[in-house]
Amino acid sequence: MLIRRHTVLVLAVLLLLSGCKKLFRKRGAPDAGALSVTTKTVPTTTSSSGGLDDADPTLAKGFSLHTIDCATGNLIACNDLGIDYQEGRGTTKDYSAAVDNYKKACDGKIASGCSNLGAMYSDGHGVPKDEKTATGLYKTGCDGGSNLGCNNLGMNYRDGLGGLPKDDAKAAGLFTKACDHDYASACTNLGYMYSKGLGVRKDGYRAVTLYEKACDNDDGQGCHNLGVRYANGDSVPQSTKKAATLYKKACDKGSSDGCVNLGAILEDGDSATPKDTLEAARLYQKGCDGGTMSGCSNLARLYENGTGVTRDPAKAKGLYKKACDDGDSSACTSYATLARKGY
Repeated sequence: MLIRRHTVLVLAVLLLLSGCKKLFRKRGAPDAGALSVTTKTVPTTTSSSGGLDDADPTLAKGFSLHTIDCATGNLIACNDLGIDYQEGRGTTKDYSAAVDNYKKACDGKIASGCSNLGAMYSDGHGVPKDEKTATGLYKTGCDGGSNLGCNNLGMNYRDGLGGLPKDDAKAAGLFTKACDHDYASACTNLGYMYSKGLGVRKDGYRAVTLYEKACDNDDGQGCHNLGVRYANGDSVPQSTKKAATLYKKACDKGSSDGCVNLGAILEDGDSATPKDTLEAARLYQKGCDGGTMSGCSNLARLYENGTGVTRDPAKAKGLYKKACDDGDSSACTSYATLARKGY
């Protein structure tokens, strides 16, 4: 099954820059079919460029069956048809059609349809962006048994969005509800709450257990956060080798932060992990493309110095600009330095 917009709190170590920790918000894929959701896939980017998947006859067949079944009153099929339109699965991507089908499902008391519709309002896909409407839909979805709805409602309580007061205790309770039903991204979010003592008593060991549960269920950000723990020796034995393994799994599962941190390890290398600057550059690019700006800055530095890649100050300047525009002050300084040199 696929799950939509499982916004995740990510504890990221920006290696090779400042060693500091930063909070990221990530999104996943749509919430499919039945009320109980236990599996997911996470794309590398917030919204994949997609296009047509109808070259795959099975996806095209699925779209055809969902269309027929929805037309005959199968509201779960309407939700699945919404996912088809949203992701361009067996058909042309069409956010407006996705919204129409999610609304049919939600109006018919399909909790997943309400949660998915809420995500469309959060993202402004096919409808005007409206976090307050999204919040109401997440609540309806959560009350109806959608783990996605509970997770996203928890995020809005944590951040005080959609007309809700900021309430870490309520957020933690909602993450707990979804995690108890094996919704992996909610386990990652709950782990973060325990790691910082937000709405719960601070407990690093509990955070590790939750990240392990999330990672075992293929949540890339859970693997990444667990990797951070091993890199820092925080409530677990310090192990760069173990961190690298977890970052690789995180990267493979769509965590751009995992890609960047793995790249940082490979750029330096150690006795357990051979140095590989070319692979580090590839991972920084993947992280940058996925929205982790430290990947852009790290890759810019490699191009500026010609480390593992052909020296290209102009390309470095463009990457520093991207990171600077996103709020990385050190990237702004590096951009200005190259600009003064005439690049």
